[in-house]
Amino acid sequence: LALSVAAVTAVAQTCNPYITAAAPNGRYADPGDGTVTDTETGLMWKKCSEGLTWDSTAKSCAGSAQAFNWNGALNRANNVNANVSGERLGHTDWRIPNVKELASLVERKCAEPAINAAKLPKTTTDYYWSSTPFIGVSTYAWSVDFGSGLVDNGDMNLSHPIRLVRGGQ
Repeated sequence: LALSVAAVTAVAQTCNPYITAAAPNGRYADPGDGTVTDTETGLMWKKCSEGLTWDSTAKSCAGSAQAFNWNGALNRANNVNANVSGERLGHTDWRIPNVKELASLVERKCAEPAINAAKLPKTTTDYYWSSTPFIGVSTYAWSVDFGSGLVDNGDMNLSHPIRLVRGGQ
């Protein structure tokens, strides 16, 4: 099993003020502990992409996001839960979201990144892995591009960042 890890960076977000927000700040319960809970879906998300750490003093994500191949992404969630790598933030049931859950984070009024950047800071403008394999090609899985909000599939050997979730399914 090969693990591919790379660093990725975030850019400045632009939002259209004439489009109503799909994921406004009020949609998220934010206890200030590095998590947010989507009140529409009931899902709890880590505010930071994996590789970043929650800075409770600055109320932001610090460091650089990492990118993983698909198997590495699934292993990362297991390692976070086992307290081997990453922040558990008091929970041991973190997982990679399925494609529908991940796409629920897309903020259609914004791009670069297409997400609520106030509640999910430093999200990169890259594809993020979902846990959903692509049925048409056994070596592909679904992902969401938070640069544009596009849902697409790609080769599991490619490296993409991940954001962990708990609850639902």
